[in-house]
Amino acid sequence: LITIAISALFNFLGEKSIILSVASFLVSTYIGIMWVHISLSYAKRQEVKLSSMWTGITSHQFWVYVLGSILYSLLVVLGLVLLIVPGFIFLTTYVFYSYSILDKNTGTRESFKVSRAITKGKRWKILWFILVLALVNVVGALLLGVGLLFTIPMTSIALASVYLNLSMTPATEVKDPEVAPAEVLPN
Repeated sequence: LITIAISALFNFLGEKSIILSVASFLVSTYIGIMWVHISLSYAKRQEVKLSSMWTGITSHQFWVYVLGSILYSLLVVLGLVLLIVPGFIFLTTYVFYSYSILDKNTGTRESFKVSRAITKGKRWKILWFILVLALVNVVGALLLGVGLLFTIPMTSIALASVYLNLSMTPATEVKDPEVAPAEVLPN
């Protein structure tokens, strides 16, 4: 919703120039990375402060996220245009690239490798999970859009929890192991 509002604001300001398009993309991308950061923090049961949204993300992570977002979007759109099925394969295979960037501070290539590795053998379950999350958000939108205020955070945290469960290793930091996220997608 916020990214739509930002795009509308830039469109309202006048003729859409390349500078405004790039500025809109970068602002929207920063909001997206903050959203992933907040979702991961909630899924890890960590305290989320407004100040952590501005200080918890490095400039390196931001630019890696920008490149990853462009690549992920191109893969999914190209896959959907080509034969539809490859688009869904790319969607489910690389859905967790952004979480890896923030959680493990990986580069673009490594974040895609991590996502591919943790989704291997679970892609059908992940696809169904993503479709259920999309359906929940559609229901939220049907409630005059107000429902999205509840469904988007809920579904974002659910997706972050799935990422944490799939990537859980001894090196992964969870604030309190007693309250680690419940296993959402069992093997």
